[in-house]
Amino acid sequence: MNLLLVSDLHLNPGSRDRNDLFISFLESVKQGGDRVIVLGDLFDLWLGFEGLTFEYQKPIVGKMEELAKSGLMMDYVEGNRDFGISSYQGRLFKEVTERGRAIPWGQVKIYVEHGDLINRADHQYRLWRGTSKNALAYWMMNHLPRGFSLRVSEKLERSMKGTNLKYKIHYPEAEVEQFCRTQGGRGSDIVVFGHFHQQREMSFRIANRDVLCYNLPGWETGFHYLVVPGDGGRPVFREFASK
Repeated sequence: MNLLLVSDLHLNPGSRDRNDLFISFLESVKQGGDRVIVLGDLFDLWLGFEGLTFEYQKPIVGKMEELAKSGLMMDYVEGNRDFGISSYQGRLFKEVTERGRAIPWGQVKIYVEHGDLINRADHQYRLWRGTSKNALAYWMMNHLPRGFSLRVSEKLERSMKGTNLKYKIHYPEAEVEQFCRTQGGRGSDIVVFGHFHQQREMSFRIANRDVLCYNLPGWETGFHYLVVPGDGGRPVFREFASK
């Protein structure tokens, strides 16, 4: 069994080919008997609260649930576009993590996280995250009229796309290295994250051992994912193409 990791698919009403390809990808994972972890931002905006699923999302979520029931092993790590996805634990996903987690995989330990909190200099985003991902915000999502909540959520998401551009354009090299070194210092052998929509492979020498660090790309420029072999081999990026 291999571990497959993807991130930042940003499925939306206008990405029909990508939406279909994602389902084909999951079907191939199931057929291969592998395990997949989605490291956040599966949709442009995903609300896990009852009655707040957008119409275009319903067939995708329905197919994911069908595959999960038939044996697909799938986990989720929330990204900055995800809210309350823990409600899908046990239905779509074996486990949902709000931030990050360490995973034992054969002889190695893998740390996975979406990556939106790596850049500590992005104070504007960190403030937004703190006000949008908390108990009060989630209570309001669960109790306000559904139509109103959907309209407000869509408006907020559109407004966020045009902010903090300098932190989205420039790759935070130093912050990424510090993040990888911190997780490596805590015992992780492989560190995987997304968020920055760039495919990168890095290696850092920490405590007399090499720690591998991978930044997953988004799916807007190609359908790439990371394979961590179950036999202890070195992780490798691959591109998925439906047959």
